[in-house]
Order: sequence, then C-alpha cells, then structure tokens
Amino acid sequence: MQIPKSRINELVWPAIPDEAGGMMMALQWQLEQSQWWSAESLQFMQFRQLEILLKHAAESIPYYREQCQVAGINLDLPLTMQNWLRVPLLSRDVLQFRGQELVNVKLPNEHGSTFEKKTSGSTGLQMTIADTDADNLYWLAITMREHLWHRRSFNGRFVSIRSGRSADDPREVQHADSWGAPPSYMFQTGPSTIFYHLMPLEEQAKLLMELQPEYLLAYPSNVMLLAGYFRKHQLKLPDLRGVITYGERLLPEVREDCRDIWGISVTDMYSCEEVGYIALQCPEFDHYHCQSESVMVEVLNATGQPCAPGEIGRVVLTSLHNFAMPLIRYANRDYAEVGEPCPCGRGAPTIRRV
Repeated sequence: MQIPKSRINELVWPAIPDEAGGMMMALQWQLEQSQWWSAESLQFMQFRQLEILLKHAAESIPYYREQCQVAGINLDLPLTMQNWLRVPLLSRDVLQFRGQELVNVKLPNEHGSTFEKKTSGSTGLQMTIADTDADNLYWLAITMREHLWHRRSFNGRFVSIRSGRSADDPREVQHADSWGAPPSYMFQTGPSTIFYHLMPLEEQAKLLMELQPEYLLAYPSNVMLLAGYFRKHQLKLPDLRGVITYGERLLPEVREDCRDIWGISVTDMYSCEEVGYIALQCPEFDHYHCQSESVMVEVLNATGQPCAPGEIGRVVLTSLHNFAMPLIRYANRDYAEVGEPCPCGRGAPTIRRV
C-alpha cells in the first residue's frame, strides 16, 4: 500500500497535498488518461504543442527563423505531418558548435527560471543545454509515471549508482531519508542512497550488502559487473525487488544475469541528457513506449520518411516544452527499430530496441 503524503500532519487521510504534490498529482491524472489515447489523438495534441513551440522559436531565435524560411514553412497554418517533415533536422554538430545560437532570449516568464545541464561528452565533446523549471516539471512527471507503471513500492530503500562525472570525490556516498522528488511529493517513502560507478566494484558490492536495497538504478554495464561479482563471491540481495537501467544500450545478457543471480527483472528507460526521457519500457513487455506527452520521437529512413514497424532508422527528437533552448528535430546519432502497436493498449509509438 502506498501512503499518500499530506501537508497537514493531523489530516493524513485523505491526504491534502502541498503545492508540489498537488501539481504532480494533476499531471499524473492527465498522463493516466493520455496513455490510453489512440496514436492519432496523441499526434494531434503533439502538433498543437509543436505549432506553439515552432512559432515561438522562429520569432525569437534567428537560426530557426532562417530554417523555416528555407523550408517554406508557413507558421500561420496548422502543422501537419507533411509540412513537419520539411522542417530541417538539427544535427549534433550544430548543437555542439552553434548551440549558443539556439538559446532563447525571449523566454516567457511563466516558464520559471533557467538552468544548464551538460552532456557526458562520451562522443568527444561535452555540450551545454539550457532548460527551464517548467520543462523540468515534465521530466519529473515522466519519472513518476515510470515508477507507477512498474508498480514499485516506495517503502524500502532506493539506491542509485550515478555517473559521478562532476563529483569531487568518486567514493562519495549520499544518504537521504526519502527517495526525493518526485515520489516524495506524493507519497511517504523509505530512504535512499546515491553513489558513483567510478567507485571500485568491490566497494560498490560492499555498500549494497550493507544497504540491502529494494530497488537499484544503474548503468547496464555497471549492473552486469555487479551481477558477476555477486555470482563469483556468492553474495545475496534478498530484499531486491527490481533493477532499473538507463543511459546505455541494454544487452539481453543483463536481463539474464539479473534473473539468474538475483531472481528479479530489469526495467529499462531510453533517455538522453539533451531532451530527457525518450521512451520507457512497457509495464507488460520488454519493448519501449515513446513518451509522446513530452517528446516527439521520429525514426526516419534514408529518405527522411518515417520507418515502418520492423525497420531501423535514425532517431530524431523534439522536446515539446523546452522554450529556453528549443531542440527541434534533433538527430542525436542514435538508431532504433520501430515496433508494432502494443497489445497492452497504450497508444504511444513503440521502439523494439535502440
């Protein structure tokens, strides 16, 4: 049972949420409805949002104004798939070397403050992305959706093994008395711990044995190394209920190792620092649902047309809500295989593998 969090100590049920909790509940209610919409309905609402984003970007940012003019895009007409496909792609090279030209100096006040986030630099050059409080709220909402989709209990300990690329001490361990945002906005939770994958493997395993988490979040490569270490040394995590992977391509062997060594399943998410969540693993199957409420995901063939199910093409992304630095039709150099409509009934497009 999940115990809701109330801002009034004496009124625990039904709980009265604080402002952050109420806002998160409102977004989750909308996401609960829209996940069952048809693909056509989701795309209709995406284009309503994209019309606003593209027009604002063209009015505020010379780069997008020029791109729309070259493509002959009439921003006063409704956006359709036909004219959307004429919008030029944003290459990674442009984002790396001309990224400052994409920053919006006429950001609407209602979007809150701006902040910067940096990519890992794994492809050779780190990039800085400007974002807003409003867009971050959608990121938190999709984070919460992922927890709810996979029916996690929030009562136990949650352990995150992060990159640590900006940490002063790669052996630093951070403990907290809750899971933090967003679960703690809505529910009472157990404690959490964060440490870094730069920590030696033996120390990571020792920490996990001490903490005995119910859930573990880590890179797939880190999970594979830990599983091998636990097998070799015959160590157990009896309380572990699930492993969540992110940030890298998930190999089938990782799922197999977690099942064989710990007796649990893996849930994966596809994301990138530039736009946030791209797709989440379906609650019923191993493939992924694009997060259509926050990002337009296109998988395009060599001629720039959408791929059919079973075809592999390059991934093109548009963050629907980042007005500080719009990334419109951004080709992030990933490739994906398009899936069939999901038997679970959710209408968002599916990806079989990245």
